[in-house]
Amino acid sequence: MAFFTPDFLDFFMELAAHNHKEWFNEHRKRYEQSVREPMKAFVEHMRQRLTPLEPELKELQVKNAIFRINNDIRFAKDKPLYKIHTAAVLNRGGRKEMNRPGFYMQMGPDQPFIAGGSYMPSKEDLMAIRLKIVNEADRFEKILESRDFQAEFEGLGPSKVNKRLPKGLQEHTDALPVLFNKQFYYSKTYDPDRILSDDFDDFLVASYKAAEPLRLFLKEALTA
Repeated sequence: MAFFTPDFLDFFMELAAHNHKEWFNEHRKRYEQSVREPMKAFVEHMRQRLTPLEPELKELQVKNAIFRINNDIRFAKDKPLYKIHTAAVLNRGGRKEMNRPGFYMQMGPDQPFIAGGSYMPSKEDLMAIRLKIVNEADRFEKILESRDFQAEFEGLGPSKVNKRLPKGLQEHTDALPVLFNKQFYYSKTYDPDRILSDDFDDFLVASYKAAEPLRLFLKEALTA
């Protein structure tokens, strides 16, 4: 079943042209009916569908998964007041545990995408991931080279890199240049019209399953 109507996309396209408080307040009820409430229902639906694959999603509260539509403009006043998309992250704690590998869904009319992995690991988490890769290099490479993962994500996303690594890692960089990465994530864009389709949830579940081995690898690294 489809959770979103065409007005889901129309709302954001009109918001892009009228990104100010007055317009948003005039269309707040429309936002609630076409965006906020369907998104809450969809995230709960996806939580239930993915829980058999990731039991810790039983702990996720939908209110903690969905991001606010307001941009944080405290330190960047040239940002628009509102985002031209809605988004949610599915992991145990949602937005409160952004360092935890999960499933990010960004939905709107302009290059919607899905992503997962470790996008902003702490210094300690980054070291844990790197050591995991060193200790299980064959497993890590097989995951990235697997047919399912390559078909969905075409490998890891572009990453910021360190020029130098701590002792104990330097001798592994010739065989594993990925150790220089500061980020270990994957992503994929898709056609906005998919959001309105009856099988949008199936599309997302298929992507989640394709990335499951890497998600579990990273999760093991960060919970060891």
